[in-house]
Amino acid sequence: LAAWTILVPTRRAARELQEKLLVESGKSALVLPQIRPIGDLDEEILEAQQSLIGLPDAISDIGREFALLALIDEWVLKNPQLRLAQELAGAPQQVQGLATSLAELIDVMETEEVSLARLPEAYLIDLAVHREAILSLFNLVNKELPSLLMAENLMGAKERRSRLIRLEAKRLIENPPSGPVIAAGSTGTIPATRELLKAISNLENGAVILPGLDQEMDAKSWDAVSPQHPQYAIKQLVEAIGVERQEVLQLGTGS
Repeated sequence: LAAWTILVPTRRAARELQEKLLVESGKSALVLPQIRPIGDLDEEILEAQQSLIGLPDAISDIGREFALLALIDEWVLKNPQLRLAQELAGAPQQVQGLATSLAELIDVMETEEVSLARLPEAYLIDLAVHREAILSLFNLVNKELPSLLMAENLMGAKERRSRLIRLEAKRLIENPPSGPVIAAGSTGTIPATRELLKAISNLENGAVILPGLDQEMDAKSWDAVSPQHPQYAIKQLVEAIGVERQEVLQLGTGS
């Protein structure tokens, strides 16, 4: 078992699996597989890859919040003619809320690997009276904050996580481990994770265990599954791996 690697969605799932294996063994001690969350990667292993060298550290959540607060305060001073800037000037709590909202926006875009440079596309949406101000604030996210991070040799935590996950996928492809690698319970909700799961599925000793794939749904309904449907994430994963839904084996049946 020590040669096996099992990737699960969370640290809690890793602990529960360790406990379950020990209970099922009926022993007081057991040499366990390497069980870890899918995003908790061993950077020492990845250091062997040239592409990781120089990868900046991630800015902390609190560090990013302070940076955004400072940038917003600066923006308020530079734009006294804007109504939003006037409102923020006398309301520190609103500045805090705005910084939190911008941080959440950054997290989503980094996780989905959508370039911050696409924020100007917001011109296509209706932002009512604060339209000009919000579009101006977007420059803090796609220009000023990245410049600040670059100067400090830092990067966003979600972006760094995705980069590491992709590096792990690359490592597995280029240097396949001798022991089995199993990814269990992840639906691959983010692009980088889907790439890693695809790499694992293509290993000679690799397997991906899909949680809750609906194999009873008819083909027409499956094709119509949209982002609002609970099967959408796993549908994306199956398509990314490159298999047909009917090719997925029921666990334990061998057929």
